[in-house]
Amino acid sequence: MKSIPLAEVLRYGIAGLINTALGYAIFLGVLAWTRLSPQQANAIGYGVGLSMAFLLNRYFVFAHAKLSFEAALRFVVCFMIAFALNQLVLTLLLRAWHMRSEIAQLFAMATYIIMFYMLNKHVVWGTGSRKDSD
Repeated sequence: MKSIPLAEVLRYGIAGLINTALGYAIFLGVLAWTRLSPQQANAIGYGVGLSMAFLLNRYFVFAHAKLSFEAALRFVVCFMIAFALNQLVLTLLLRAWHMRSEIAQLFAMATYIIMFYMLNKHVVWGTGSRKDSD
């Protein structure tokens, strides 16, 4: 099994922090200023971050990869898979464990981050890595 390049993981982490901060801020704002459910607030936060995530992943994390319509389509499909997992975890934590929305979303985001990295690396942008030293 191939090892995951450290520089790539660090770039993904930086991009993820930026995107997660934006999404979580929107999630909290929607919860505070509307009567929408946590799941709806979550969907809005992730929806806003989708374009930013694509640009950060393509130009910062996986810059070696070729930009194409097919890659963009794969990105959206992989996002939907990771987001569905996020929503499932959020809903389970809210309903089964009666966890506060703000805390449950942190756990749900962690599952999304791991799943979306693996899908980006192997499905969207290919399994290669930039020629960075680790």
